[in-house]
Amino acid sequence: MAAAYMGHADIVRMLLDAGARPDTRDEDGRTALAVAALCGTGAACASLLIERGADVTVADRDSATPLSVAAFEGHTEICEVLLEAEADIEATDSSGRTALWAAASAGHAPTVRLLLFWGACVDNMDDEGRTVLSTAAAQGNVEVVRQLLDRGLDEHHRDNSGWTPLHYAAFEGHIEVCEALLEAGAKVDEADNEGKGPLLLAAQEGHVELVKILLDKWNAPVDQRAHDGKTALRLAALEGQFETVSALLMRGADVDAVDADRRSTLYVLALDNRVAMARQLIAAGASVSRSDTEGRTPLHVSAWQGHTDMVNLLIKVGGADVDGRDRCARSALHAAAWRGRAAALRALLAHGASPSAVCTQGATPLGIAAQEGHEECVMWLLQHGADPLQADHCGRTPAKVAWRAGHGNICRLLEKWSAPSAPPVQPAPQSHHEDLLAPLRTGSPEYKRRSVHSSNSTKSSSNMTGGSSKSHEQDDNIEKVRY
Repeated sequence: MAAAYMGHADIVRMLLDAGARPDTRDEDGRTALAVAALCGTGAACASLLIERGADVTVADRDSATPLSVAAFEGHTEICEVLLEAEADIEATDSSGRTALWAAASAGHAPTVRLLLFWGACVDNMDDEGRTVLSTAAAQGNVEVVRQLLDRGLDEHHRDNSGWTPLHYAAFEGHIEVCEALLEAGAKVDEADNEGKGPLLLAAQEGHVELVKILLDKWNAPVDQRAHDGKTALRLAALEGQFETVSALLMRGADVDAVDADRRSTLYVLALDNRVAMARQLIAAGASVSRSDTEGRTPLHVSAWQGHTDMVNLLIKVGGADVDGRDRCARSALHAAAWRGRAAALRALLAHGASPSAVCTQGATPLGIAAQEGHEECVMWLLQHGADPLQADHCGRTPAKVAWRAGHGNICRLLEKWSAPSAPPVQPAPQSHHEDLLAPLRTGSPEYKRRSVHSSNSTKSSSNMTGGSSKSHEQDDNIEKVRY
């Protein structure tokens, strides 16, 4: 093995003469011939081993034959020796890949040329439905790609994920390969199983020069949408690809395009606190008031998440309406109070948010904060003029809902601010806080009423992040939010 590894043909001969067996395997299942093919230290050792009876078909632990190993390493001379010894050119490894696959995936154009000359099949697919052309396109050697195209490989072939060779080349940013495929007839707007075209993949990965070429030279649709409604601009923005975002905007990308959940890119950036990218989109004219299906704007979700810097950006730079309401008339201040986001709540109050705003069920931010036990938020709201006596549509004051939720500290705080004293009866222990408009008793007339903090049904509850993706895509991992 060691002699074959180093290419010492004389020592190999001596050992064979002394009775060494040529097909002895190491712990990886490789023979001396496989080692010689791997190291490529010259064809002399390989020829000698074959002459002394080495089996050219013996595969290693990964089912790779010496020919596949030599092809992957680009050892063209050794490949020729093995082929002349009748090595099986179509033998596959454990992933179903042939020697041609191996050479193409490593970008060895001379080896690919040799294997094609010897009649290697170009139509094989691996376990994921990919052809050798897709592998070559992903690797990026344009000479290999052109050789395969000249042999008639289908530039439109889709693998199990719906990716064509152009998708692979675009994802990796191989400009020359993309152009070779497009010149051969590949479709610039071909969509994969998720509805993503090559432009979306190139933008997602930040291949700005390729993005420009696809748009300027090949007329790729700048606002092509995936099945989840995401555009190239959305994917680039979520990946922090500032130059790519600029290139897309300069070429007419819709800065306010919404996804399947009617969320704009700015909305998702606000949700995930991508302040710098949000600033870039606002400068490009992105709407700060574009709302989702529940009427929630970027300001609502940034307040909900407690992203104070984003709250300030949206109001000071974007001009967001600090008292803008969703479909249930909840403001961003309601959202911050609900989650106990004291810093965001203070920022909203500093920008003039109304502490007395009520939603469709009569709840104020103070009532919500009191119910949820957020003492700091309660204090700031009181200091900014929130009325501790203001009741909801069921007549319940902040002190009453705080008492029902078991927040004695909130009750005492509200009492100091002239709120009615909490009832003397000790509430029963609860595993979860009751909603502000939850029924007082099962048999009471209010039993059927809904919480002021919850939507009228689970169907109307807002999922601020929608479904997921894939969504590199980063917003698919953002916390799912429900009021």
